[in-house]
Amino acid sequence: MHPVFNLGHLRLYKQSSELFGKRTKLPKTRDLVASEEYEVEAILGHKTTYKNNGNRRMYLVRWLGFEPTEDSWMSEHDLHNAPSLKREYLKMHILISG
Repeated sequence: MHPVFNLGHLRLYKQSSELFGKRTKLPKTRDLVASEEYEVEAILGHKTTYKNNGNRRMYLVRWLGFEPTEDSWMSEHDLHNAPSLKREYLKMHILISG
């Protein structure tokens, strides 16, 4: 969406007639600036995708508190908040040494 709108679409606010009753208030919305973060429970698998600008490793992730149907593929960059889980997974699959 663009942060611009046409002023021709604006009209002066008028209160509703008493015939319509009292308006209900909308619930407060979440702050859309900050996105929610979910905790990784386990890394289940990996695959490598081949792109023109290089190879990219993707990880199949199980989210804490979610069903297996909610598992999703995440890039290595997206797992920056789960470094210990990623390191253990890589060691277990002999993708890194030590």
